[in-house]
Amino acid sequence: MDLKHVFRTGKYSGRTVQYVYSNDRRYFNWVLENRPEMLKSHNKEQPQNTQYKKPVYVDPPEIDTRDSGAITPLTPEEGSYF
Repeated sequence: MDLKHVFRTGKYSGRTVQYVYSNDRRYFNWVLENRPEMLKSHNKEQPQNTQYKKPVYVDPPEIDTRDSGAITPLTPEEGSYF
């Protein structure tokens, strides 16, 4: 565990793990048992040679609903109850 890891959220946001461990052991134990993801390092480095690729939208395939047994919505004229 990195003692210089800084909490990003919670009661001690902006404080290091070492500070919380030495000043509020009960809170540290609570984080360890209930929110262990708060103790994981969050500075994941991305490879330098990887370029960002914009996502490409792909239209979904057309589905034939005529004989599929699907319920089709009513038109305003068909669904008028008033």
